[in-house]
Amino acid sequence: MKVIRILFYVSLSLFLLLLLVSFFSPYILGYYDVTFFRSIKRKNAGQVFSVFHHPRCDISYVRAGEQNSQPVILLHGSPGNWSNYSFLYKEYKLHHKYDLISIDRPGFGRSCDALADMSLQSQAYLLNDFVKHFHFQQKPIVLGYSLGGPLAVQMAAIDPELFSALILVAGSFDPELEPRQWYRPLFHMFPFNLFLVKDLKSSNTELWRHKKDLQMLKYYWPMIQCPVVIVQGLNDILVPAENASFAKSNLISSNHVHTLYVPDENHFIPFTENGRNALLQAFFITDSLLHQ
Repeated sequence: MKVIRILFYVSLSLFLLLLLVSFFSPYILGYYDVTFFRSIKRKNAGQVFSVFHHPRCDISYVRAGEQNSQPVILLHGSPGNWSNYSFLYKEYKLHHKYDLISIDRPGFGRSCDALADMSLQSQAYLLNDFVKHFHFQQKPIVLGYSLGGPLAVQMAAIDPELFSALILVAGSFDPELEPRQWYRPLFHMFPFNLFLVKDLKSSNTELWRHKKDLQMLKYYWPMIQCPVVIVQGLNDILVPAENASFAKSNLISSNHVHTLYVPDENHFIPFTENGRNALLQAFFITDSLLHQ
């Protein structure tokens, strides 16, 4: 009886801990920049939570900058949302040069719930429809961070003429380097799935199948024709730096590939000063490539 009671309290403690982590982790990791939400409402630096209505999913996004300038589509990682790139919106000098569009991917932020199929291909077709509905005067750049990196590759491979360049930041590309995550199926099961908010459920789903998606993506790399800038932290323990080498070796049809290694930088490039400076440098490099 005593053992059962102990097991009950241990289980209850684990559930409560999981609930707290589920609720607070987006804030701890900086996915919701509350101060910035207030500032952009006050300074009109962007349109808060515009929505693209698609039959499969409503996509929430924030747009700022000159709308006739170079469009940049910003794809967050997993989990995450549009505010992963809030620092770019604070760089008001960029607003004269770029049309910044940061989205909540399907299953995250204020966009729809997770798609029935959260594969890279399924998301890529949907987001390409999102891009096409703007009828941009210039082909957009796509910047993808973490899992947003392979998603950007998938989008450009499906429709090579749609984009002018890719910026791939700390992306996980090599299926052989993906860690074994035996615990992820547990979070699809009752009662564990009751304690995950929408964003973490979506993240668990797409990361569970990510290695399979990367194995499929291997056949798409040769379709990428546009310039690509790869940004990789050398101290990244979540996505090893070898992923950057893998991407470069597979971009056999791209007219230019530039790799920017960031010393003393971990995986969370958009959230550190050193990483943000590297991203601004990646913008400069991409701009130079497009104007050669």
